[in-house]
Amino acid sequence: MGFLNNKVRIFSLAFLVFEFGYTADSIESNTFTPSHVSSSYKAPIDGGSNAPAHIGKSYDKISQSKALYNGAYFNDESANTFVPTYVKDSYKRPILNGENAPTHLNQAQGAMRFGSSYNGAYTQGERDGRYAQNGRNNGTNAKNKKAKKVVQTKYGYALNDGQVSQEDIDALKRTYSKQGYMLSMQSNIVASSLGFDLPYREEPKNLAFVEKREYNNRGYQSLEQVLQYSPFVTFMNSGFGNNIDLRGQGPDSARAVKLLINRVPISLLDTSHGVPAYNNIDIEDVESIEIVPGGGAILYGSGTRGGVLNITTKMPSRDFARASIKGISGEKEGLQGGLLSAAFGKRLGEHFFIRTSLGGGYIGGVRNATGETNNAFINDNITNAYGAFQTLYEINENQKLDFNINYAHLWTSYPQTYLSLVDANGNMKDSKTLQSERNNPSQYTTKTQTDSMMGSLNYTYSGDNLKMDLMAFYQFSFVKYQEIQERIVNLGTNLGVKTDFVISSDANKNRFQNRAGGLTFRIKYDTPKNMLITGFDSVVEYAIRTDSLYSVATNNADNRYGVEINNNALKLSNSIYVLDKYNITDSFSLTAGARLEYANYWITNNQYAYFNALGALVGVVGAMEQDYKFNMKKNYLGYAFDITPSYKYSDTGSVFIKGELGFINPSPFQLISTEQGELTLCEFNPGNNCEQTKIDRNILRKNLASDIKLEQYATGEIGIKDNVSVGDTSIYGSITLFYTHTFNEIYANSLAHGTIYTYGNLGQTQRAGIEILSRQRFLANQMLRMQQSIAGLYSNILESNISNNHLKGNMVPYAPWLKATFNIEADVFRSGRQFITAFMNNAYFSQSIDNTAVLESNLTDSSVSLESTSGTIANYNPSSHIINKGGYVLSDVGLIYGAGDFRFNAGVRNVFNSYYVTYQKYPNINPAMGRTYYAEIRYSF
Repeated sequence: MGFLNNKVRIFSLAFLVFEFGYTADSIESNTFTPSHVSSSYKAPIDGGSNAPAHIGKSYDKISQSKALYNGAYFNDESANTFVPTYVKDSYKRPILNGENAPTHLNQAQGAMRFGSSYNGAYTQGERDGRYAQNGRNNGTNAKNKKAKKVVQTKYGYALNDGQVSQEDIDALKRTYSKQGYMLSMQSNIVASSLGFDLPYREEPKNLAFVEKREYNNRGYQSLEQVLQYSPFVTFMNSGFGNNIDLRGQGPDSARAVKLLINRVPISLLDTSHGVPAYNNIDIEDVESIEIVPGGGAILYGSGTRGGVLNITTKMPSRDFARASIKGISGEKEGLQGGLLSAAFGKRLGEHFFIRTSLGGGYIGGVRNATGETNNAFINDNITNAYGAFQTLYEINENQKLDFNINYAHLWTSYPQTYLSLVDANGNMKDSKTLQSERNNPSQYTTKTQTDSMMGSLNYTYSGDNLKMDLMAFYQFSFVKYQEIQERIVNLGTNLGVKTDFVISSDANKNRFQNRAGGLTFRIKYDTPKNMLITGFDSVVEYAIRTDSLYSVATNNADNRYGVEINNNALKLSNSIYVLDKYNITDSFSLTAGARLEYANYWITNNQYAYFNALGALVGVVGAMEQDYKFNMKKNYLGYAFDITPSYKYSDTGSVFIKGELGFINPSPFQLISTEQGELTLCEFNPGNNCEQTKIDRNILRKNLASDIKLEQYATGEIGIKDNVSVGDTSIYGSITLFYTHTFNEIYANSLAHGTIYTYGNLGQTQRAGIEILSRQRFLANQMLRMQQSIAGLYSNILESNISNNHLKGNMVPYAPWLKATFNIEADVFRSGRQFITAFMNNAYFSQSIDNTAVLESNLTDSSVSLESTSGTIANYNPSSHIINKGGYVLSDVGLIYGAGDFRFNAGVRNVFNSYYVTYQKYPNINPAMGRTYYAEIRYSF
């Protein structure tokens, strides 16, 4: 800052910074002071006497939020050379005297999202440039017009008739060309940790922010593929799809990681079947992803032990249109697919904006290839249709209404049987055999249809010191089975085929529904020293689970029996919370909060078991029926506390220590557990040697009310984050160490399909780990960009219940102990509005264990039962229960060509054809896709 050698020039240059990095938290005395400037710089500029000092102090903070990384609209084309190509040329013209400011701000605010995500009027339509319209150039928004007098200069604006020299302009260009691209990580707007939009630098903990530019133009078909290469995220597959996991939640990930779309929770009430509908969203509609590992119980309540993941789909309020088409192909027939997507947005008048998007496609799964009894394109695929609509109404400068709705319908076919780790003789297959069988289809196919919808109406008020957020939402997910007849017909005519169970020929009886609606309200009150957030949540959730199964015993046509289960549950939870951040000094702050949540459950179990000694299983329950119907009501009181001291040791660096006590309520159907032990015919027809007739234990057990306890956990974290810029090099980094201790963790014995669900509290578990994230930008204009992350995990089941005593001392099943990513991209050519970018994304996932694994030391423990491990003490092989032994590496490579608004990209996913499985319960496995190729065309205007 040596070139600013007098107050006039400080004041002139700083105003230029404020002019184009304007945030406008208030239209009063603090109009030109962005909210991310420390509160000590927000005092009124009265009479202009203290203006130079305040603005001079604020300059460094503003610069590091890259307020001018948009070329500052200088009337000098050379000044715009570092403006990203996605900012249209028409938006680069100088804003002279405010005459064309309204047009430029309204158009540029959206295009600048990535380049200046917290530049006031450019932030998601905030204020929409109205402060330019209202006369920023003549000082009408200032307390003292003389102090804010604006005169036209060659390059934009200056204050008090002072001129901005070419030396100053060159210095600014150098500063923002090297810092802006990188420092967007520090200035990005995030809402997941504190619930209100804040620049990342103000967040009291470490998180990962995934921008659209990091996954756009890379041929991704789903959000899941994006998250494979994103920091800290792993997956847990229960047989119905991949649940998102953070910090090693394993089988509990569906309840211990909170998933949000535009802050609307989409986690399922019934966690036994299916996964939240995050993959139903058109990836083209996703604007950003916020990953907050660990914590969040104060703002989000139950289910945040692993963390929070917030998916943002809202677009800035500007006119736009886009269209894209993708093609994907594996290396065998049947592994092909394609996706189409289109969207447009239009401002209707000064206060109203609409946006809509449509998408759909066909994706071939890993086992969609040709088999001995199947043609290609039949056994394993998804066809989907997606639509979204948004309206934004700006009531006035401080208030707005935002309505969002999206809907998806999926037609899914998947193999009815899994592949196996063992051959017909029970011997483990070698890796070559497993890889050769990866694309083998199943003889029979299960077909389902899924509907999902999420809608919200959000009212926000933003005043000088008070912000208010009121949101009503509704969402549902409905999975319905359509076709399973072929397998049943075959078994009905060939009773020599051995099987434990098959799903009823009336497939329409099998369905799973989840619905939720609620109201959330929160307010934030700011003073120079304090930020207070308080609110309440009221959420109603409803779930239905319907199973209809029967069994055919081997070579015994008379031994047929079945069960129909219809469970429904209603949950009502009401919560209040308060969170306060107090700035003790300019550098040291203390954040603390508490939450109280009361949850009520109403649950019904309708279970009909029937047996026909003559072998004719009928839909009408016969004389030998058993009705296990019961109703129950439960309630739980959960509480959470949080305290986080934070110290800023520099303008860009801070350290924090966090302690949190949180809770996880059980899902309603975890309050229903299946009776242990084997049934006989005596349950239905006493006498006649009924003890000799065994009934398949995998089908016919009655449900009972369980006595599940609420989970509680304590988490401690310590973390640091900073950003360093030297020359053309910028480096951001964060490190977090954490430890979580859980009491009464709930564990399910059953994975995948069936009617047997046994739940219990394990006792105590622990998880500890390290999370490292780093981003670097090198060379002029950040031509070389890299990102690395490490998520290391140690987990241990300290205490277990009787049903799961084989797990005692083991690591948490399905939780890899390490994930590491290394992503690199480089601009190999750039000229004007044309460029070519090459990238390579890499991710390593370590091995884990399935839920049938037993420590070798436990094999001699007489209390250990191997009933659920598909083995006995004599033949148990611990290595057979390791998932993806040795770990695996995924790598994608690709090229992106851009010319103006046109993009073409092509590449290879899983370029090394790594073999890994997404699901395993010994000996059953479900492998993942091998090498695939993609090409994509996109046009935006």
